[in-house]
Amino acid sequence: MPGRSSRSIVILKTVTTLRPYFFERQAVPEISTGGVKGYRTFSVDLGHIYWNSKLDQGRLRRLLSFEIRDPRAAANIDHTLDLQAVSELDTARSVLATFSRQIPTAAELFFCFRVLNRCVAVASRHEQGLEVHLTRGIIDLEHSQYVLAEILKAAAEPLKSAIGQCLKDLLDCIPLPDDPLALVINLRNDGELNQAIALAGIWKRRWPECKVILDTSGANEQFSFAEWIPLLKGARATIGQYVDYFLPRQDYKASLCALLDTLVAGKISNVVEAENVICLTTGTPADNVDSLKVPPIEHAFTDYIHSLPVFYTAGQRTIVGRLSPAKCHWAACKFCTINSQHIMPRGLSLFDSTYQNHFNTLIEKIRADRIESVILMDEALHPNVLVDFARALLATGLRITYRARCRFTNDLSAEACALLYQSGCRYLGLGLESASPRVNSLVHKHLGAEIDYNKVLQNLEDAGIRMHIYAIMGFPTETKAEITATRDFLIAAIVRFRYLTVSANLFHLMRGSGMAQQPAEYGIEISNENGDVALVLDFFEPERARNFEYAALAAQRVYQAEFLPDIDDPGTAEAFWHFIDQTGIFYVQKVVHPKSPYHVLSETRCRDVGPNFASLFFAPSRLFWINDALPFENDVLCDWVTFNYATIPPWLRNFVRSYDPNAPLESNVTGLVDSEWREKSYEAFRALVEAGFFLMHPSAEQRLCGPPPKKIFRRGRVPIDDGQESEEYVGTEEEVNTVHK
Repeated sequence: MPGRSSRSIVILKTVTTLRPYFFERQAVPEISTGGVKGYRTFSVDLGHIYWNSKLDQGRLRRLLSFEIRDPRAAANIDHTLDLQAVSELDTARSVLATFSRQIPTAAELFFCFRVLNRCVAVASRHEQGLEVHLTRGIIDLEHSQYVLAEILKAAAEPLKSAIGQCLKDLLDCIPLPDDPLALVINLRNDGELNQAIALAGIWKRRWPECKVILDTSGANEQFSFAEWIPLLKGARATIGQYVDYFLPRQDYKASLCALLDTLVAGKISNVVEAENVICLTTGTPADNVDSLKVPPIEHAFTDYIHSLPVFYTAGQRTIVGRLSPAKCHWAACKFCTINSQHIMPRGLSLFDSTYQNHFNTLIEKIRADRIESVILMDEALHPNVLVDFARALLATGLRITYRARCRFTNDLSAEACALLYQSGCRYLGLGLESASPRVNSLVHKHLGAEIDYNKVLQNLEDAGIRMHIYAIMGFPTETKAEITATRDFLIAAIVRFRYLTVSANLFHLMRGSGMAQQPAEYGIEISNENGDVALVLDFFEPERARNFEYAALAAQRVYQAEFLPDIDDPGTAEAFWHFIDQTGIFYVQKVVHPKSPYHVLSETRCRDVGPNFASLFFAPSRLFWINDALPFENDVLCDWVTFNYATIPPWLRNFVRSYDPNAPLESNVTGLVDSEWREKSYEAFRALVEAGFFLMHPSAEQRLCGPPPKKIFRRGRVPIDDGQESEEYVGTEEEVNTVHK
């Protein structure tokens, strides 16, 4: 098969949270044979195999059949719910698999979340030595995955550990090349180093001469992986048996490509002078060996843009990239470590010739691959740069949608926001952190002129741009009153605007941050590290310790206001946020919908259906019935979306079970209910509607959020990658009409 060559480069991604595209195909994971500078590469995300294996409906049914042999299980409500969840698993998988073509509704996403949560719990309790975790993938229960000595202990005999055996089983599912030249392991979070080292240990046993490269250049930007350099160097004698090179920073594959160049050419390079290549082998190159020649990052960034993979989200050809390789323009926040991942200086406040060159490269990519949606991951573009980017984009005549990140600034005037929307901006991320000026000043956030936060938000709202606020609660020295002020500001904004959302984060002390480097300035005592590998530090500060639980609940209340405003379940709201955040669904959803589908869903549940109630059409939510074997006098009806339940008396049972959503309520009552119970059935059905068991039909989300924007295509056809032809996308109907006006 392609890639089976002695010159092959194998790229493996560690197991982390599931992604919707894992469920798009039932066969082997997609195996790429290209990607890094044209080398013959063989790339696999191990999460694809892992999640399809763990969340296989037949497998989970067999596991539950073992449990039911215990007579107590048959009458256990949790076991019954597990059976129901597993019976719905393939439906949930198929809903997520549509993500590339369309965004699932809010109700569908809650349904998927609740079903997957229970199925993951079933899978996890039948594992030995590891935990299956919805947002972290694998958790090792036999060794601390945040202590390097424990990680190396597991790697020494990987097949004797549960996680090592799990990883070997995943590798056995892949038709690997016969004689790989190099293995590149991409990890995304600090808790995955144990996976990377175990994989390397397994790999080296089979191919001892193959070079193993640990690459974090595309990892979670919140972590400063450069903090691992002294740790891994100190353990070189041991870790060098498994990993040859460590690339800790984001340099857009400049170092990786240079390193692979030398390996493909059969050379050994001296990497001592390479800023982003740490050699972990114990041998020393000869004096006459050439130094590794790493190209300038500016050049590598151009290649990075051209090689960005194209994928579909909600039916749009999409790329995730950056406008510039520079750091955040402000690069001042003392809690942040994102800038430590980048080697380039901080970004400018002017759209100079360098930005223009990067913009031209991005436009070349958009034109060549007919991109419709761009996700800009620059940490915080200066508003001047963002506005000039919008002007330049409009000048090209291209019609794309994009999302970006800036910061709260008075420069986001009504005119600037209107221009951003006209250019295609539909989502803008803004860092608030705290509503307390004292706290923001303490951490060097929003220094300078006072910002009118509400005015900025109103300008974006009026323009049609969906806002997302990044907030942190529980800072060191932050009082309960200050936490309350931030919570109240955020909830008021969520209620006020059509689709404002918040990442309500609890404060974490990140290794490598300014606060961790100068703890005394913040009254912090780093009392006990979570482990030498952990990039989140444990610490003590009296005020934070007193208010920690209050801050956690405040964050949950913010999530509840976002996702479950009419249901008092803040814990589920927070867990749901982590699910849609880490799967990436949430961000595309915001680009597609101008109004929050979660608020629309809650309005449907609480809506006064009015005097024409009987003539309306209703459709059932994601309903199921509790097993008849359970000792209930009446049937119990449950809803996966709200997790509400209702007892259904015998006279109402057939009506609910046989309800026809294609007929109005009155016809259903007349045809399904005896005359003596009809008046009472209207009263009962109204209660079911208010509790969310039945929704107006067609769905309120489609009626109130509006259908996805109609796409306009230019006459004539252009070739696409697979040899077929497609009409060229121009824009949405609204955008095209606006331009014509």
